Amino acid sequence: RQMCIRDSAGTYLSILDVALINEQNIDQGLTLGILGELLEYMEFFKSSYDLNQCLGEFKLLVRCVTGCFRSTRAVDILLESNKGIPLIISLIESVGDDEALANLIKILRVSLRSDKQYDQILDKYPHIFNLLMNFVSIEGCSAIVLEEATAALRNYTRKPYSLDVIKDATVLGQLYRLVTEKGASKYKEFSVAVLKLSLIHICRCRRYAVCRSRWSPYH
Repeated sequence: RQMCIRDSAGTYLSILDVALINEQNIDQGLTLGILGELLEYMEFFKSSYDLNQCLGEFKLLVRCVTGCFRSTRAVDILLESNKGIPLIISLIESVGDDEALANLIKILRVSLRSDKQYDQILDKYPHIFNLLMNFVSIEGCSAIVLEEATAALRNYTRKPYSLDVIKDATVLGQLYRLVTEKGASKYKEFSVAVLKLSLIHICRCRRYAVCRSRWSPYH
């Protein structure tokens, strides 16, 4: 709570960043409400400062928030807040720093892991797919951002819910472009996984109500 004094923010966040490496500290911090306070401070930071002029403090803040997501409890806390996911999305849309951006996308990726959280997030924020695909379509997007964006897309496309958007030829073409790039990279592996999951859904879901593919079970 002392972090409202910006001159002290870097010191407090540096200490917290190190402390959140330990899982026991994360659980204790979540019990004490640290994630909620960090999100409030993130919102205050966004509305009160030019993020480009205090990028160091902001990157530390994002790292601390992301560190909390080593615990699955953090996702429940994030979803309990009406401002949580919208805040993360708005920051992804406005932040230009690759490290901060990758960490923010990582929060979405982790949040899409479980079925309960997946359904809840996609029901309220269906435009997340387009947000993530924006990074895939950008030529020259940094590897760390692409890695997190394609990993989040992999989590997104694991259920048939994604079929309406993923079957678009332009989307598949953009993912194929990443897959066919020269060299090895994590985001290529994740892009292959997205395409595989997408093609499975497309083949299985040629009829909305009943799967007509003879080689796959109903779902």
